[in-house]
Amino acid sequence: MPAYDNALLGHADRTRIISDEDRKQVMPGRALVHSTILVDGFVRGTWTFTGDDIRLAPFRPLAKAEQQAVDDEANRMLPFLRYREPERRPLSPPAR
Repeated sequence: MPAYDNALLGHADRTRIISDEDRKQVMPGRALVHSTILVDGFVRGTWTFTGDDIRLAPFRPLAKAEQQAVDDEANRMLPFLRYREPERRPLSPPAR
């Protein structure tokens, strides 16, 4: 989920998707809310996008199949995250 996602912010009881222990890593204070990794609907880590790469930080080791699923999803997100607005150039010469 992206940073500041409503699923983490909009519910008084967040234990349906994140443990209180892990919530401290996602919401460390100073109004910060990190992007999260979900596995079967439960927060299992955080992720960041820097430059052209996604960095995954699971809270605990994931099972091989879970790690593969998270890696696959991260790779599907990369083209979206890497998108840059094309440079805009005039299509015709300026009017005189």
